Amino acid sequence: MLGFKQLTDKQDPLSCPIISGEELLLWLKKGMARKTVSENLHLETGYRRSGGHFSPFRGSGLDYDESRLYQPGDDLRNINWRMMARSSDIYTKIYREEREASRLMVIDRRAAMRFGTQKTLKVTHAVEIAACIAGLSIHQGFSVGGMLMQPDGLWVNPERGISKVHQWLISAASACPPLECGISEPELYNILSQLQARAVAGSHIILISDFHDLNESHVPLLTRLAGHHKILAIQVLDPVEQMLPAQGIWSINGYPQQQSVKISSDDTAIRSAYEREFQKQQQQMESIFSDCRIPFVRIRTDESFDEIPVYLSGV
Repeated sequence: MLGFKQLTDKQDPLSCPIISGEELLLWLKKGMARKTVSENLHLETGYRRSGGHFSPFRGSGLDYDESRLYQPGDDLRNINWRMMARSSDIYTKIYREEREASRLMVIDRRAAMRFGTQKTLKVTHAVEIAACIAGLSIHQGFSVGGMLMQPDGLWVNPERGISKVHQWLISAASACPPLECGISEPELYNILSQLQARAVAGSHIILISDFHDLNESHVPLLTRLAGHHKILAIQVLDPVEQMLPAQGIWSINGYPQQQSVKISSDDTAIRSAYEREFQKQQQQMESIFSDCRIPFVRIRTDESFDEIPVYLSGV
């Protein structure tokens, strides 16, 4: 049975956290109890110290291990010039390293994420997903940190231990009232630029957003990030964004102008056109991430994310 707390006169629903600290702790523990389907994830925990295994980190290291064909985004300082002279192909040197494995999560808390028609807000689902991944990451031996995409921003350096990660998630779950008009929000490009400057080479980065402002101009930056980090993109959607109900008047916001347009979903032709436009946007998004070699997952707010360990098997 669900329990509800009665609000006092001093409590404002818009000032309450979207997820309580107790609930976050439960999500963390659920994540810690999950097991991955990929043996690679279990092996990576043991790789975080130098030894006889190949390092999963991308960046300068301690001991030369081997060379592979150059990929866009590789550090030019690691080019194997001797192999290039012999074969005419460009090769990059790979090293064994000694570095702590870290997983960074970027949680979108901007206006477009503060929306929901079924079960929960997109931002609430995003924080639940992040908490589950954080718990799984702690279990695997990663340090956990990240960034909040919101007007005032927040960067937290990777930390070990459930208590410190819990405190960061409490910030991610703070109240999310509708933003007032005129408030400047960070653009995705600026967030990715900050990641490029802050993230230590070899970090595992999880982007959790609706990616409403993703476009072709992000490809070079995403490609550079993917060349030095392991990245997973998780898109959080509300069911209405995918398909309009058969009836009703809906206010649709356009980004980045934040202009609102009212449409009637009683008309079959309008619903079909809306669905086609959604599919077009999704295909473009999938193409961008594919071009950057970044795994992409779509999760609706009315869907569970029990397959998170599967999604992380390539990260």
